[in-house]
Amino acid sequence: MEELEDAECHGVMFSPILRDKSIHFTQKMKQRGIPVVFIDSQIENADFLAYFGQPSFQSGYVGAKSLMLQVKDNQNVLLFRTLRKGFIGANQTLQRQEGFLSFLSEYRPNVSVINVELQAGNPELNELLMRQAFDERNNVGAAVIFNSTAYNIASFIEHSNIHDVVLLGYDALERNVHYLKQGQISMLIAQRPQSQSYNALKALFNFVVLKQSVNHINYMPIDLLYKENIDYYINYQPF
Repeated sequence: MEELEDAECHGVMFSPILRDKSIHFTQKMKQRGIPVVFIDSQIENADFLAYFGQPSFQSGYVGAKSLMLQVKDNQNVLLFRTLRKGFIGANQTLQRQEGFLSFLSEYRPNVSVINVELQAGNPELNELLMRQAFDERNNVGAAVIFNSTAYNIASFIEHSNIHDVVLLGYDALERNVHYLKQGQISMLIAQRPQSQSYNALKALFNFVVLKQSVNHINYMPIDLLYKENIDYYINYQPF
């Protein structure tokens, strides 16, 4: 991001992750008169021209609402996070988590949440952590992870021969789609990344070249994908 601060350009499109650095970056761009368009994640108090992406809080809320249809009150939910050294978490994943927990607090307060903190780049430790988390004494009915790495948990579920646990993940990556079709992942929330990028670039063109005003906040649909409808989603060509 530091390299972009001095780059010669007429506009910037990027997915913000770290809140403070993103705010600092947009302030620098504003001083230079360069518009910034966010995709995927929205940072409050940042000075950006437009945002294209899901409402992250509502995305987590909807995910919980769908997942909890298959979970009993006496069962527990595993909430996975992936930790990286010196990195608290991406803005959008934190907001998704807040939305998810908000639904549970409002409508399923009897469901307990077990937090599992996986370590990026440490598959041996993660294997142990997942084995402990899915222990039958935890009475797990569901699991969720708010980034695109649900395939790691799905792989563990597959080779551990675990059944009757519903898993919610994000993004229609090839590996996630594979486990969705096999049944280890029960549902995915997708966010139309191609449409985000296309519309963000179009907004920059309209603003910079055509001198037109653009909408500030542009929410994308919250797409719930199952094995029964995934092929229609990934085979659809929006442009």
